[in-house]
Amino acid sequence: MQKIIRNEMGANVTISQCRRAKLKAMRKYLGNYSEEYEKIWDYAEALVQADGDNTVRINVTRNPGDERPRFHRIYICFGACKKGFLGGCRKMVGLDGCFSKGPIKFEILSAVGRDANDQMYPIA
Repeated sequence: MQKIIRNEMGANVTISQCRRAKLKAMRKYLGNYSEEYEKIWDYAEALVQADGDNTVRINVTRNPGDERPRFHRIYICFGACKKGFLGGCRKMVGLDGCFSKGPIKFEILSAVGRDANDQMYPIA
């Protein structure tokens, strides 16, 4: 027996109807992740074309039975940041991180140094 909920307009809806409606709304709101991750290759190519000193590495995983690889991680180091670190920062590298707790769980890690003003300087 399903539990029936009366909504604000007086209609009776079941829990499963609420779940399906929420899932449909989330899909429309968040879009299709696989389509967005397919654009990562174009982004990496544009970064390298913009400046030949930029370094971009994409790591993918391959599952048995899948013909397409799945995005796993990306490494980006801008050429200007690399030159700035080598030219004027202390020879120390730290790691800073940011964690997403939304619908897609991910981490953004960045390598940082210290500049002459004792401020964080992004490296990669």
